[in-house]
Amino acid sequence: MNNDSRIPQSVYRLKNNIVFGVGTTLFVFLFAVIYTPTFGFDTPDTWYAHSSLTIPVTAVIVAAVIAVSRMLLLLTTRRLRLRPLEYLVWQVGEVAVIGIFANLFVSIFFRLNYFRMLPTALLIAVAILAFPYIVYWLFIELSDRTAQLVATTIELAELQQSATTGEGVTMRFADEKGVVRLVVGSANVIAVESSGNYVTITYDSSGQVARFSLRNSLKNVEDLCRVASLVRCHRSYFINLRRVKLLRKDSDAIYAEIDAPGVADIPVSKTYSAEVVKLFGAL
Repeated sequence: MNNDSRIPQSVYRLKNNIVFGVGTTLFVFLFAVIYTPTFGFDTPDTWYAHSSLTIPVTAVIVAAVIAVSRMLLLLTTRRLRLRPLEYLVWQVGEVAVIGIFANLFVSIFFRLNYFRMLPTALLIAVAILAFPYIVYWLFIELSDRTAQLVATTIELAELQQSATTGEGVTMRFADEKGVVRLVVGSANVIAVESSGNYVTITYDSSGQVARFSLRNSLKNVEDLCRVASLVRCHRSYFINLRRVKLLRKDSDAIYAEIDAPGVADIPVSKTYSAEVVKLFGAL
C-alpha cells in the first residue's frame, strides 16, 4: 500500500458510522450476556448476575465512546482523508478509551483496584471489539469497491453512447486506487503507453504536446480506450488513428508517424497490424 493511499470514502458517511455504533453496542451487549471472558482474572460473582447494571452500563459506555469518537472523526477529517495507518491508530485509540472507561466503571462498581484491573480490561476490550471492527472494515472495503465498479460501468456506458452517436467523449483516467488523475477529451489523446507499473497519456493541450503518467496498468484502462475509439497497435500502446499522419513499413516493423511535433513514431506489432491498417484506411 503506497503512502498516497487513503481510506475508503464510505468511512466518512454518517449512516455507516451510526450503523457501526449501534451494531457494535448490540454485539458487546449480547456477547456479555452469553459469555463473559475472564482471561484468568478472578472476576467477582456479581459480574455474572445479569440483573445487575454491569452489562447494560458497559454497553452504554461503548455506545458513548464510539458516538463521540466518530463525531470527532467526521468533523476533523472532513477535508483531509486519513491514511490507512492513521485510521488504524484512531481505531486502536477508540478501543483503548472504551477499555479505560469500562474498567473505571467496573472498579468503582465492585470496589476493586483500578490499575490492577486495567490490563485485563484492555485485553477484554480488544478481544471482544476485534470482531465488529474487522467486519466493519470489510464492509467498508466492499462498499467502496462496489461503488467504484458501478461508477466505472456507468462511465463506460456513457462513453459508449457518446461514441455511438458520434459525439466527442471525455476520458477520465484513474490510478490503481480509482482516483481520477486526468480528464481529457478523446479527440485530444494521441497515445496511451504502458511502462512498467505506470501508464503514460500523451495528449494535445491547447496545441502543445503534454504527457501525464499515473500508476496503473494498460489492462485496467483498456475498456476506456476502446470505448473512446483508441486502437491497440502494440502490447504497450493504444493510439488515436486520427492523429496518425501515415503508417510506414520498415524492414523490421510498421510504425505510425504522429502529426504532432516531438512525438516519436509508435510501433505497430504484427499481432495488430492488419486491424490497424484496415481501420486507418477507412478514415
